[in-house]
Amino acid sequence: MMAKPILNPIPWIGALTLVGTAFASVTLVPMEQPTLAAAIESSAPGDTIAIAGSVRESVVIDARRVEALVLTAAGESLATIRPAFGDATILTIDNRAARPFELRLERLDFRGRAGESIGIELIDGGSPEDGAATTIDLIECSFSSLLTGVKLGAGAGARACDPRWTAIDPSKLDRARSLIRVSRSAFVNLSGNGLELHRSEGRIDHSLFALCGTEGIHTTAAHRLHVERNLFIRSHKAQLHLQMPGDVSVRNNLFAGAFSIEHPIGLGRIGGHGLVIDGGGDRGTVSISNNVFVANEGTGLRIAPSELFLPNEDCRTVPVRAEVRDNIFHMNGSDDAHRERWAIYSRDGDLPGFQVEITHNLLQQDSALSNVDLDATNLLGRNPLFVDAPRDLLHFEGGMGARRAWATAFEAIRGFSLRENSPALGSGEGQGDMGILGNDW
Repeated sequence: MMAKPILNPIPWIGALTLVGTAFASVTLVPMEQPTLAAAIESSAPGDTIAIAGSVRESVVIDARRVEALVLTAAGESLATIRPAFGDATILTIDNRAARPFELRLERLDFRGRAGESIGIELIDGGSPEDGAATTIDLIECSFSSLLTGVKLGAGAGARACDPRWTAIDPSKLDRARSLIRVSRSAFVNLSGNGLELHRSEGRIDHSLFALCGTEGIHTTAAHRLHVERNLFIRSHKAQLHLQMPGDVSVRNNLFAGAFSIEHPIGLGRIGGHGLVIDGGGDRGTVSISNNVFVANEGTGLRIAPSELFLPNEDCRTVPVRAEVRDNIFHMNGSDDAHRERWAIYSRDGDLPGFQVEITHNLLQQDSALSNVDLDATNLLGRNPLFVDAPRDLLHFEGGMGARRAWATAFEAIRGFSLRENSPALGSGEGQGDMGILGNDW
């Protein structure tokens, strides 16, 4: 059986329907308006602002004034936006009124300085009557040398009753939801998170998250979110973190080389996880299929309950509901000093309501495949026989520009196709193939 080729990884993610586009116009910066802020201030709903070259500004979009806007590069090359001196955020979206607002960003390069800035931040407010208040599309955008690439909404963390678990303040989950669609974008060399999404839904595909000092993507209370065909490379705490998720699909992604570090107060090695799921319960089921988890120093997949911190200061433990199938776990848990060196680690599976099904996966490493029993559908201790998994992908060049890094990384994943005699061919659910190329790419 021949290895499956990678198809063209540039699908369109769906057109953004902008409000009030009948008389939309295009404004060039700096030719027609001297600054991006001036162009935004003079824009009408549905207008396009085209940026040429490089600007150094920190701007605010007031969603009460303009309902829809497009920001794009004026030419074929990316337009670069850096923060104004002394400002922490490049682009702030003020939607505390939770009004319907749509923003589309194309071919923009957000660059910070020494990891101190946020590329895009949404300040949200109360819940709208229905649906998501803010819609953001990122197409061929780049984020580098920032603290956080994109931050939507405020966190909902709380003090946990059990120090082993994370906790959520449910009163903070009543704020507005956002819809985000990200395609062909790169988040490289960030000191914090690539994407930090609170109460978000949407789709993230064909994007690169590399060398994030905390997490490639962090989500809190994500629902109807599809994370598909992305590359997560050498982030620290977790490549992807789903905290209290609802219905989330994680499919055809590569999670490679997450690294752990020493705990600051001497509690051993921490971080280094490919994918972390904390809680969720009756919010929905997380589907994890056809991914490759390779050389993550901690665990490939870590599953644990979470807690809701209630007003009377009691905590309610929230279990996990997940389906794990058709994935390849290859040489994870490589850090000998790490406390959780497993391909798959599941904590407190006897908790009422805890429903995790692990079927049709291939797990290869010297030991510590999983701390839970795996049924006979799983292939244990088998080599997936990749065609030529690239070593350079795990030692990503930190100084590489985000756009070039994206192209380099997606070319390299051809090596994760399977040889003709791979045991992962035809061994997945329904006799499909396991791994990142096991579904239509």
